[in-house]
Amino acid sequence: MIGYGTSMCCLSTIVDGYHRGYRFALVEDACAARAVRAHSEAAMHQYATLILERFARITRTAQEAPPSGPTGRLRHQQADPQQPQLPAQGRGP
Repeated sequence: MIGYGTSMCCLSTIVDGYHRGYRFALVEDACAARAVRAHSEAAMHQYATLILERFARITRTAQEAPPSGPTGRLRHQQADPQQPQLPAQGRGP
């Protein structure tokens, strides 16, 4: 997952999806967070990423992009037999 709002959108989507059986990879250098009161943008991003380590594989763009350059597709990750799998149509139970 990439996008703005590591501590908002990414956090809520990944945690909720995890509990519904989805698997995620958070591309942490392709996300950002907003500053909140005394916490800087970088600190908020770091805190959210630390929380998300329990729910997603944390990665960086350099690990996901093919050596020839970005193609817009992330590396496919093989399913973990311990994780619940969703039906083929991609919908929850």
